[in-house]
Amino acid sequence: MAADPGPPQFYARKVVRDLLWAASSPHVLAAARFPVLPAAVAPAAGAIEHHPQVVAWLRALESDPSALLRFLRGSTRAEGKLLALGVYFAALLEFWLRFCPLLRVERLALGTQIVAASKQTLGQLKFLFRLASDDFHVEASVKFFLLQPLTRGAHRLEHFVGPHLGENLAWRVQEVARKLDMCRGESVQRWLRERYSDRVQSRVVLRGYLFYPLGLFRSTSDVTQRHDWAFHPNPTTARAAPGAAAAASPNPSVAGDHLRGWWTSDVEGELRAKALANDRALLGESRFVVLPKLHWLSPLLAHEAPTTTATEEDEEATSTVVDVVDGEKELGIPPLPLLTLSELVALAKAHFLANGGGVGPEAQASGAAVTPLLVSELVRCRPEDLEFDASGRQRRWKELSRGFALDARYWDPKRVNNSEGDANATNEREDEGRREWVHDGVVKPSGEELAAALTSKPRVFFDPETIPPTELCKTLFALFATDDKAFTRASLRDAIGEVLHAKTAAVDGSTALPGAAEFALECLRLLVFEELDEAQHERQQQLKLAQRVSHLILDAFEAQRAVSEDPQPVDKLPWRRFFLRVAKQPAKWPFLVVALRAGDVVCRLTGTGWPAMEAGESAEIDGVTQELLALRSPRWNAVAVETLKVLSILNCPERDSALAKERIRDVLESLTGQRDWKNVEHLAVLSGDREVLQATLELFSRLNIPKVAKRLRQVLVECHRRTPDDVSSLLLADTSGGCVSVVVGPAINHELNRTLGVDVVTRFEWESVDTPSQVDQLLELLDRLHRGISATASGSLETVARMVVGLDCEWRPQFFSRDDGVGTVNNKDELRKPADEPDGLSVYQLAVGDKVFIVDVQALGAVAAQPLRFIWEHESSVVLVGFCVTSDVKRIDRSFPGLLRTAGVNKLLVELKQLALYRQVPASKWGLSQLARECIEDDVDKEQQCSDWGTRPLSPSQLEYAAKDVFVVRRIALHLLADTLFASPPQAIEYLRRFAVVTSAADASFGHWVSEIPPLNDEHVRAAVRDLSLERETSFRHLSKDDGTWDGSARVEDGLLVIKTIAVVARSFQRGAAASSQAQYAAVVVSLDRCIDMQALGRILGVRADELALVDKEVRRLLITRGRLSCACVVQTLIRVFGYPRGCCGPLGLREQRAIQVVVDDRLLAEDRLLCGAGKIDEVYAIPPGVLASAVRATTAPISQAGV
Repeated sequence: MAADPGPPQFYARKVVRDLLWAASSPHVLAAARFPVLPAAVAPAAGAIEHHPQVVAWLRALESDPSALLRFLRGSTRAEGKLLALGVYFAALLEFWLRFCPLLRVERLALGTQIVAASKQTLGQLKFLFRLASDDFHVEASVKFFLLQPLTRGAHRLEHFVGPHLGENLAWRVQEVARKLDMCRGESVQRWLRERYSDRVQSRVVLRGYLFYPLGLFRSTSDVTQRHDWAFHPNPTTARAAPGAAAAASPNPSVAGDHLRGWWTSDVEGELRAKALANDRALLGESRFVVLPKLHWLSPLLAHEAPTTTATEEDEEATSTVVDVVDGEKELGIPPLPLLTLSELVALAKAHFLANGGGVGPEAQASGAAVTPLLVSELVRCRPEDLEFDASGRQRRWKELSRGFALDARYWDPKRVNNSEGDANATNEREDEGRREWVHDGVVKPSGEELAAALTSKPRVFFDPETIPPTELCKTLFALFATDDKAFTRASLRDAIGEVLHAKTAAVDGSTALPGAAEFALECLRLLVFEELDEAQHERQQQLKLAQRVSHLILDAFEAQRAVSEDPQPVDKLPWRRFFLRVAKQPAKWPFLVVALRAGDVVCRLTGTGWPAMEAGESAEIDGVTQELLALRSPRWNAVAVETLKVLSILNCPERDSALAKERIRDVLESLTGQRDWKNVEHLAVLSGDREVLQATLELFSRLNIPKVAKRLRQVLVECHRRTPDDVSSLLLADTSGGCVSVVVGPAINHELNRTLGVDVVTRFEWESVDTPSQVDQLLELLDRLHRGISATASGSLETVARMVVGLDCEWRPQFFSRDDGVGTVNNKDELRKPADEPDGLSVYQLAVGDKVFIVDVQALGAVAAQPLRFIWEHESSVVLVGFCVTSDVKRIDRSFPGLLRTAGVNKLLVELKQLALYRQVPASKWGLSQLARECIEDDVDKEQQCSDWGTRPLSPSQLEYAAKDVFVVRRIALHLLADTLFASPPQAIEYLRRFAVVTSAADASFGHWVSEIPPLNDEHVRAAVRDLSLERETSFRHLSKDDGTWDGSARVEDGLLVIKTIAVVARSFQRGAAASSQAQYAAVVVSLDRCIDMQALGRILGVRADELALVDKEVRRLLITRGRLSCACVVQTLIRVFGYPRGCCGPLGLREQRAIQVVVDDRLLAEDRLLCGAGKIDEVYAIPPGVLASAVRATTAPISQAGV
């Protein structure tokens, strides 16, 4: 949270003002329409004063700008020459990002060229960086545009033209959109994921001015009213009316507060009149200065400066005082003297006279123009202005307005803001390329231009309706063979599309599309199997030409199908037979890619898969695949993989899915044997099968190929999101295929998880927080974190890394005296203090994103509670994780009474040790150091743990120890979660609740680990019945002794049998070299008047009878044994696994239904219907026993005996 603003600041140094302007001046583009850079990165000018540390930094630069100047010299000079204004602006913005104390930007990269795997350059990204765990791509530029001509209504973007007539604002908007769209492409996204994350935000910064005709305004002072910069306000805004400025109708794509200037072609007449129309009593007489480019950014300040002149007649030099705008000598920016209006008029006339003579009609027609002059108007500072020197030692001037002076004879913007008129070839190509955009205010071709283009376009096929496939193919073959420049690939594709469209129109509507499809397929047959090369080219060239023409026909067919108004089904069997015909002839294998693509196009465009394989087709496909793999070539391996994709995996009927999986595994085994890792990855991704993806992921982890492993993990995340499991999350390590233990999760693969988590490992940085303003900054960071997570639907590891905040606490050991602070034990009461009366905290530490914050509770008092309160108020997005938090919870409660003890509310605090136990890390007796060594191979020095945390200041060693402790806690947590997939942030929160501790109970329960998962109810049972489509076979009813609807016997009045569902856990332990533990769960269904035969049930579950136990609502302990180490895992199994309290459980709708084996007593199969528990006391449902057994895949066996 921001602090109260101090007094307004005044910055006189040009380079500091330019820095501020680059970071905080208003955007040209509207935030409602464009993703502009957020205020968290570049605050508005008025907000900077709310950040004292930024103000102090700027004041220091004002006093000594040497660091900034050195940086700019290195960034803006090449071989001693000053570079362009855009480079200067980008360097200023880079300095702000690198060094502004508000930001702490990481991984900043500039001008990054993105190159695809094919070595093709995709483009350049101007700025890439990470801020508070958010990744940004920023395109930044500074531009100046003049409005010409005027139109009614909102001004069109193409009518804002650059002063040098090189571009307009519409083109700039298109370029921005192109750069942002580029980042959505798969190749760029892959590059960003590998180096940053999958959530890089693309933003735009467009600073600058828009200049309007001066005639729109009553005076020059009107121009900048409400269009000024907060660090340089218009002195007339508060008192003068806007006057004629309202005539400047805004464009909705332009920011409402953009910086504004004027332009005029009549300096002597119009500018003089508008300057004299200012409030002379308020502002005085204006002065002017012509600006070189590096003075174009921030509004100008001028001051008196002594100067010395001498003439031949004078024996001594004369010292005078003149008004000048300061430059920056070290950057080669000269100072500028101020001019009177008359002097400005004379200078402008001389400029246009000297430069206009060489611009004749021909030069003008080709785009030549006399450069306009950017002029700044300045007035004297008044006592109420920030810039006024109250000491009276110096008179200052400040900019009132700025604008361009131009000569209309030599400045014609029509060629860049209209579609008519001549232009040179370069500009013509650029204009045509940009006209593809159809947005408000974007240049579009006129109707006449479109008609002319259509009539002038050369024809490829003069009779599309009657041309036969042979003639079309031969014509295309000849055009490709001669490399005819008259036709581009796009024009040829469109010509083929016209033919296909004509074939569609020539037949009945009911068979229209098959006409086009059959024509395209016949063309492909001719190209593959017939000799069409009348020029008799060399064989290899013929082959390449035929392939090029084939792909072009498929392009046209795909495009024509996409725009067809009434697409009809396509008979896909001929297309599959076409592939098989090609596949049977090895000489035609170069066309296999064409044939496969043809089949893929047909399936994708029709939205349906292949029909069932005909007799022998499946064997033929398998044979082709094996022959291709036998060549042991990556090229033909890729074709084999594509064959499986098109003909077996993506489009196979459901009944053949098992066969498809078998094919995939066989091919993967062959590819792995050839060490063809690229095609191994490709096939695994195409399969979309979790088991295949998991096995491949582990393979690349063992091979130490982390980039591929990370890509596969992301595919698994997406796969999980599309087809979520019954359980709340999916663990990659769980591939046993048997019952999933919810009490003890799959054993962690540390090597795999270290590979998967490499992108979320941050460097160790920490900061001490001991002032309220620092607390506010921490709260700002947490708020940004919360808003960012709330805005994402991704459950990726990067998102989870932002959600997890490490917590650790330090307090003064009791053997230290409160009085002397030197470590002697002279306060006996301290040693006798009972354990349930702990001292409060000295400090607590939060590991947030890339940094650790050490919050000094002794220094801050109650203010220190604010970050914890914020986190616990936003548990939907941020979760605290600590190690051995029982004592921490008690100390927090002691320091901040009332923070935890909210009635009925249990603050979410995860115990790291319980998460480790769940992943079968035997950490019950371990400290943090041993857990860190096991999981992340890091050491934690505990030397400072028992130091005196009550003394101030804390030593650097103490602070570093405190920071390292919580840094390691967060790293271990992310390591344990690295192979866990979540569909969304809420799912991750629910998963972590399993390991939360009590924070809302009495003192005796503080910090104990219990389930926070609420029990399920009858609505969950009803939902399960609906999901299994059992509504017709199932009926719900009320059954209670209290109201006489039931007498407690096993049968009710209508003869239906009441059954009970008993929750059973089978725990078996295996010791030895491969020590492991297993827990199985069973829901045993028997009649109400019988009990379980444990010996019979044990035989079914494969355990001894003494390893079976009833699961009830009481807390039990489960021993996990690994080698010689053992630990205890405390669980509440009934609610956590089965989901329902005792007396409410039935065999349907269980929380972990897939992890529970349902066993039905075979005596029940003879019954008509069974009455089962429906999730709520006295609620049951009637269901036929056969239907029940089939729905839950139950085992039926004699497992009951007489009893109660």
